[in-house]
Amino acid sequence: GGVRADSVHVALAQALESDDRVLLAQCLDVTNQRVIETTVARLPPRTVPALLRKVVAKFQLRPARSVTLVAWIRALLTQHTALLMSQPDLVKSLTPLYQLVEARVSTYHKLLKL
Repeated sequence: GGVRADSVHVALAQALESDDRVLLAQCLDVTNQRVIETTVARLPPRTVPALLRKVVAKFQLRPARSVTLVAWIRALLTQHTALLMSQPDLVKSLTPLYQLVEARVSTYHKLLKL
């Protein structure tokens, strides 16, 4: 199984447009930073906000997977900043991510004080 590195963007766009959760999960299992960045750069712009929402939702549900998902979130936010900033409802979608990151940073600082 799995998705070939050179075609992750095609599979990912297909997964988003058909709401295929299994295919989406296979795509998001990719951990190679270069493949993630290339994939995100090649995505059709119409799929970017939906992907960000889905990745953030997965991040919230399974924080243990956060290392892999953070790579996807970082690539989406850095490569599609202008597009994402033009989405007024996106701030609502990112609020839980911000809160989760803030909680982790706060916990980390408390641990450092021990």
